Amino acid sequence: MTSLDRLKREIRQILAGSSVPEDPLHAENTVEWVKRIYPKADEGLLLAALAHDIERAIAEKKVKRSDFSNYDKFKEAHATNSARIVQEIMTLHGINNEFSNDVQQLVRLHEKGGNFRADILRDADALSFFEINLPFYFEREGYDNTLKRCLWGYKRISPKNRELLKMIEFRDKNISEIIKLIQRLPFRETSS
Repeated sequence: MTSLDRLKREIRQILAGSSVPEDPLHAENTVEWVKRIYPKADEGLLLAALAHDIERAIAEKKVKRSDFSNYDKFKEAHATNSARIVQEIMTLHGINNEFSNDVQQLVRLHEKGGNFRADILRDADALSFFEINLPFYFEREGYDNTLKRCLWGYKRISPKNRELLKMIEFRDKNISEIIKLIQRLPFRETSS
């Protein structure tokens, strides 16, 4: 077993311990969305997709939403914290600095993108939220908060990849209504 294989196994074990039940499935699904969006994805991008939310699975290191008045600041802190944790784990596994720095940067940028590969990860993460996390989120947060979160998430998907949301089937009537609503709204594009 290679260092990279051991690293992935440890990341999966950490994710399996998350108090958020959908975290392990979301991580694996984000990897799958990366592959769908960009079939030539390299190992660093795939590893970043797997580990991008790792901080949520470590209760004592988890960034708390209640500590932030601004949702974007919270998400930035979450991404930075996940990147720091991934970097620490890669160092323990003897992963070379160039590869480690690349993965760490991708994780740090996974909420906002900023370059070709980070934009792919951002889009894959958002699409996976809709496919995997959304029903759980709706159950925990209710209609109004879910609508706000979906608007935020939909805006972050690049216009060319928003069409991929149509591949996802939603069984819950309220969730389907939310998705149809956000897809009809006009958005002023600022990037990608």
